[in-house]
Amino acid sequence: MSLAKAIIRQDSTNRRGTWPLARFVGEQLRDRGFEVSYQKVRENGCIQANLIAHKAGSNERGLLINTHLDTVTTDPNKWSQTGGNPFRPTLHKGRLYGL
Repeated sequence: MSLAKAIIRQDSTNRRGTWPLARFVGEQLRDRGFEVSYQKVRENGCIQANLIAHKAGSNERGLLINTHLDTVTTDPNKWSQTGGNPFRPTLHKGRLYGL
């Protein structure tokens, strides 16, 4: 749960870019024995990144996970469970809320 909360705290909206989140997740994977690399491009003044990771020293068939790291800008008034802050992870009745 703490890792999910840490990921929610990362602002990866278009105005910020995905590089901070990609780097954070990459560090978590590296700590768990993965080899990590990135593809980066600067767009609208922000660095957008793809994260590529594979298990170090493994010759086994892999699993491809393809997902978005970016999030959209949102209306804080619609985030009632997080007190108006979509980047404040909030646990309520067994559910984790956040963008």
